[in-house]
Amino acid sequence: MRRLLITIDVTKIGNLVSRLKIAHLLLLSLALHLFTIPFPSDGSTVMDEIYYLTSSRLALLLQPGPIDNPPLAQIMVAISIKILGDYWFAWRFPIVLTAIGSLYVFYLIAKRFMNEKYALFGVAMLSFDVVFFVHGSLYYIDMPSILLGLTGMELYFAKRYNWSAFSFGLSFLMKTFGLLFLAAILIYHAETHLELGRFRNKVKVRRTKREKNLKKFLTFLAILILVAGGGLWLYDAVYNPTTNLVSQPVTISQIIVVNQQGNPVTTYAYTYVFNTTKGAPITNPIQNVMLFSPNPTRGFWSTATTSAITPWDWILPLDYSHSLLPVHYYYSALTANGTVTGGGEVGLGNINGQVYPPGSLLIDWQLEITPFIEYFFIPILLVSLFNIVRKKDENKLAVFLLSWMTAGYCPFLLAGILIPHWTTIWHYNYLLYTILPLALGIPYFWLKVIKSPEIRGAVMLTHLALTVVFFLYFFPVPLFR
Repeated sequence: MRRLLITIDVTKIGNLVSRLKIAHLLLLSLALHLFTIPFPSDGSTVMDEIYYLTSSRLALLLQPGPIDNPPLAQIMVAISIKILGDYWFAWRFPIVLTAIGSLYVFYLIAKRFMNEKYALFGVAMLSFDVVFFVHGSLYYIDMPSILLGLTGMELYFAKRYNWSAFSFGLSFLMKTFGLLFLAAILIYHAETHLELGRFRNKVKVRRTKREKNLKKFLTFLAILILVAGGGLWLYDAVYNPTTNLVSQPVTISQIIVVNQQGNPVTTYAYTYVFNTTKGAPITNPIQNVMLFSPNPTRGFWSTATTSAITPWDWILPLDYSHSLLPVHYYYSALTANGTVTGGGEVGLGNINGQVYPPGSLLIDWQLEITPFIEYFFIPILLVSLFNIVRKKDENKLAVFLLSWMTAGYCPFLLAGILIPHWTTIWHYNYLLYTILPLALGIPYFWLKVIKSPEIRGAVMLTHLALTVVFFLYFFPVPLFR
């Protein structure tokens, strides 16, 4: 009797979930982003935002910004600033829109491999991931690149290869990591064609078929190069950048301020500085690409031993302690006596050289993983490999997951192994490109592991509930702590 009651309850919940539409999820995600988007009245930025914001402001003056990322995302935000004004909403709202767009295109891709209910589950898991959510709320250039990279994937599956190449080229122009989406598709394409070759019983492919495929590939490659290279060439022609050696040193100095009680308070000013040494003019896309690559002169390398988190810590549940402290993304109110509440720091807050008076808001951003997503990397990997070995020609989703996980994770894993003191590689923002295939792989994992629909539904709902609770615990506005 008890088992029957549980089944009925799960069925009711399952029926409720089945009525959930992608539009509902997207509207919910949009509302959460808009509700939690940082809105400092003094116009301050959050950490690295100052870096991209500086580039956008320079773009409005037709002046080149730091040449270590493609320029399209900064120009996109510059247009938003031109239309809406130079303040927080104009900086961040375009990023919010691209985050919501990314969720929708992700849903379209997921529906190609599974039914709508499981596709919605994958979208929900992605939308409630802390790393993904934060990147969709602040002015960082990843989301525009992700949206166009996912669009390139969807167009590839729709066999609209020319538009797919066009989208991949734009994704690269937003951020170089757009190439990770292209790499995933290239790996998948190669593997699926090899699989087809194995199971055709050595049927000869006609010469006209080979020539047609070669023509499609060369056209795809030509469009990709023209869009990516042509975009960089156009930027060079308009903005006339030079081979700059750009760094971001942080100058730290003590400042004595007086609080509302008239008592002196010592605080520290953290000022981001752009040091630029102009060199020879950049006249072709090859020079741009060379400057996008890791460059020791830009301060990205360190010879000092660091105890920072490594890429393999992203996927291995070795230390839960750093994932259980609510210090990831929050507002901290500065009290009248100058202390910071909620942030674990003491003293008057200061970011980018601006001292915040008592009573104002200090915005902090510290990313951590969402364990209910990232720690499924190895289980998804094992299940996918098992099904590929067992049913080679019936698991295109497994092949796609492995291709995407390889392209999204292995470059950072190799960098962490080969360049152990590369000080930027451990940051969780690089994990963003691994989260996407994991969100697609989790519903696939449960579909393959649990055969009973009732039990599977209960487990997946529990999994999603735990993810949402974790998300709310780290909610940008601390409603629940």
